[in-house]
Amino acid sequence: MSWKDRLKAKLGKKNLPTSSPTAAPPTSITSHARAVPDPARSPSSLPARLWNRAYDQAKTSNPSTVDAYEKILSIRLSEQDPGTSGLPQSADLASQQNEIAQDADQRRVQMQQLVQNGLHRTEKDTKVKQGMEGSLQAALAVKEVVDKAIQASPEAAVAWVGVCFALEILMNPLTQASSNREGIAYVVSRMDWYWNLSGMLLDENMSEGHPPGLRDELANIVTELYTKLLLYQMKSVCYYHRTRLSVFARDLIKLDNWDGELSDIQTAEAKVQEDSAHIGSAIREQTKQQERMQETSADNKCRADLRLTDPRDDKKRIEETKGGLLKDAYRWVLDNPDFRQWRDGLQNQLL
Repeated sequence: MSWKDRLKAKLGKKNLPTSSPTAAPPTSITSHARAVPDPARSPSSLPARLWNRAYDQAKTSNPSTVDAYEKILSIRLSEQDPGTSGLPQSADLASQQNEIAQDADQRRVQMQQLVQNGLHRTEKDTKVKQGMEGSLQAALAVKEVVDKAIQASPEAAVAWVGVCFALEILMNPLTQASSNREGIAYVVSRMDWYWNLSGMLLDENMSEGHPPGLRDELANIVTELYTKLLLYQMKSVCYYHRTRLSVFARDLIKLDNWDGELSDIQTAEAKVQEDSAHIGSAIREQTKQQERMQETSADNKCRADLRLTDPRDDKKRIEETKGGLLKDAYRWVLDNPDFRQWRDGLQNQLL
């Protein structure tokens, strides 16, 4: 069963397993650090570029939400014990300095650390919450995916920080509204599809030979979906820590329209699928046109090459150069009486 299926099954309220879940072996943060390449040298993959672009768009379109979210992340970065769930009692977002870097490379390093802290926090929580079978196993399933994804593509940490917070939310279900928790479960269960979306649509169907306009159009559609996903995760994190927000901040962020925002995400998903189908058709048609043009060009070149000389002149030149045909090599067959009788006989059929 895939991790998505396990997640959906474990998040359901019915038919939860009765046996104690088996926790994954603890993974040390030190071993993660060794496995993750140097972030300063890590090449930026296409998904990572789009997720980072989406993050910047979220900051532009909804600065109050991103600012509150980054202040929460700033507190997490400064914690002495990164495995502690929840913010310290003394944490005050109003006076908290936003420590998240504006530079993409520096921010990536911070996000990687936050992901590692989140994974460590999940490990710690599994040891004290063995009785919460449904949420625990769902969180472990997600943790496994996040752990592998961040090691394979460390530059993509910005996409997984919110998922790590989602693990904490899933393991503390009473802190969230049911509609928000259902939305988190939906988003988390589709993270592999979201992550691979850009590669499926842009890497495989788009080559350098295609007009950049189509690539840009499809990239913009995917980025718009990623922006909605990030904002949903950010608002969920802010809602989880809503007691730390001022009334004014809560009003700005609007933490009460979970069904509507999830519907927006699903609408964006449908738009990606619909538009990608149209653009894919356009790409295939352009590919066929390019192939026809290449075939026509090759045919024209072949015809031009053939017209450089007259084949009859070539035949005469070859005969004069090589001395003509050796008649003695074949005349004895044609002059043979048996051959002539067979050739001229009325009862014989030529093959």
